[in-house]
Amino acid sequence: CAQDYRSNTRKGNKVYDEKKYGDAEILYRKALASDSTFYKAQYNLGDALYKEKRYDEAVKYYNKVVENPTTDTESKAKSYYNMGNSFLQSGLDNRTDPTAMEKFKNAISSYQNSLKINPKDDNAKYNLSYARKMLQQMQQQNQQQDNQQQDNQQQQNKNNKDNKDKNEQQNKDNQQQNQNQQQEQQQN
Repeated sequence: CAQDYRSNTRKGNKVYDEKKYGDAEILYRKALASDSTFYKAQYNLGDALYKEKRYDEAVKYYNKVVENPTTDTESKAKSYYNMGNSFLQSGLDNRTDPTAMEKFKNAISSYQNSLKINPKDDNAKYNLSYARKMLQQMQQQNQQQDNQQQDNQQQQNKNNKDNKDKNEQQNKDNQQQNQNQQQEQQQN
């Protein structure tokens, strides 16, 4: 039926409001199976995936909304905003992951895109500022770790040189002692 996609989207919205995000996801996917270009189902599926902490998947659907030629500008701004939230949350949840810094950069870019469409969005402004702060903290931590590694390497090199110098001196002392013992034995 041609209207299945709207019906499934409405049903999905109802169970989403009941915090049944897995059920909502299924209904939004059914709606998209009927009409893969229905941006409201794409957007809502992104929201359901976000609530399920499946941030990378959510980004894919928000991106589909942004790229969809039928999407209105307000929905595009909201999609960029939610894309930013997905990247930001993914970066926060996985700070030790090497991709976390890239997630913060993507969040910043998404919030900037949202603000290009809706410059008065205070939430996007705040989250943009927060994402920049998180990126800066991560860069500082990485710099501190790099500096610590350099310091450790320099200390290790110094210790190795000191040990080498000690070993060389010990060898010289041992050689001298052996020579002295040989001379003593020859004299006896």
